[in-house]
Amino acid sequence: MTRLAPFPYGGINVLFAIAGMKTWVNALSSCIGFNKSIIPVYVGSLLKDLADTNSPKKHPLEIIATVIGVVLAIVVVAYCWFQMKKYLKEEQDLRADDYNSETDILMNSDVSLEESENV
Repeated sequence: MTRLAPFPYGGINVLFAIAGMKTWVNALSSCIGFNKSIIPVYVGSLLKDLADTNSPKKHPLEIIATVIGVVLAIVVVAYCWFQMKKYLKEEQDLRADDYNSETDILMNSDVSLEESENV
């Protein structure tokens, strides 16, 4: 998961080396984490090509494909963001319910202890 975090690769590599991480684990995490840089580089390249005025005239289908790609990327990111927000809200509600049920149990046990002391 640290490969997906926005930390520089050099620093993470040093930490992994100091921590004694196995080489195959480091290589696998690097391959998985590499994907995080593909989309921004690709979109940036497309936008640069689209904005380049010195290049020959772009074919309309190329412009349409670029716009559709950027819109789809935004839609996917927005969908993932809303799904994560929904998941976190559900998780927060579950934890609140667990906390409330534990509080109720503790409150009821205090009442039963007081009743047993009075007897």
